[in-house]
Amino acid sequence: MILVANPQAEASAIGLSGAIAGLTIRDNLSDLASDLGSGLKAVNSRFASRVDDIKADRAAVTTALKTAAVKRLVDGDPALSKQLTAADAEFKREQKRVEESEAQLAQVQKVALAEFARLQKLLGQ
Repeated sequence: MILVANPQAEASAIGLSGAIAGLTIRDNLSDLASDLGSGLKAVNSRFASRVDDIKADRAAVTTALKTAAVKRLVDGDPALSKQLTAADAEFKREQKRVEESEAQLAQVQKVALAEFARLQKLLGQ
């Protein structure tokens, strides 16, 4: 993480003049904000892809469980029926966690990008 408390003081410490230092720091901040935005979009994309994979897996299992042969097998085995019920409950809990994570990820992205926009405005960009 880069924290620039006093850009002019830091620029002077490394021997840059005020105008050049401000430009360099602003450019670096713009690059960092752009990289952060791209990174967050990539995370969102991977997250959404994983959620889609889980939903597809769930749909395939549900379809398989609806076949006559599997229904007879499940109906004839109370232990298997309990395991499937437990797995279904776990899937529902996991789905809720995924929805909460999606909301948190969206909030993190919104706050981070807003903070960079605020810093860019503060630096006159």
